[in-house]
Amino acid sequence: MPELRHQGSWYLAVTGTPFKLEPRPSARKRRATMTKHIVPRYKLMLFYDISSEDVDTFYQFVMNEMVPALHEMGLYIFRAFHTIPGPSAGGHPLRQVEYVAEDLETVHSVLNSDKWRELETQLLTHVTNYSRKIVLFRQGFQL
Repeated sequence: MPELRHQGSWYLAVTGTPFKLEPRPSARKRRATMTKHIVPRYKLMLFYDISSEDVDTFYQFVMNEMVPALHEMGLYIFRAFHTIPGPSAGGHPLRQVEYVAEDLETVHSVLNSDKWRELETQLLTHVTNYSRKIVLFRQGFQL
């Protein structure tokens, strides 16, 4: 079982999709599971609008190809938001997806890989108004 490291009383439980931040379990419960635990320090944030042409194909790509590939490279899906547009939205995309990693080197390694370029190219066939950025991890909604 990987070493459990945490900040405060929170850790990221990487067990499958979706992942969630939850209170640190007791030592007895930790010994009984085969969960990989990471300390999220960075977020890769993706912003986009989903094209209305073939939403099912988009979801199939994301859930069956993109999420597993990024997971394998050390980026773990943390959460996704569908934002509500308002008068102050100013063209901000409706979808915000967050992946987390323990270190910045992992994020840069993924973004510089051929696999990422392939995934991002395929993602761009399903979305518009796309952008991405890397931020320090913190709880709560971030832009």
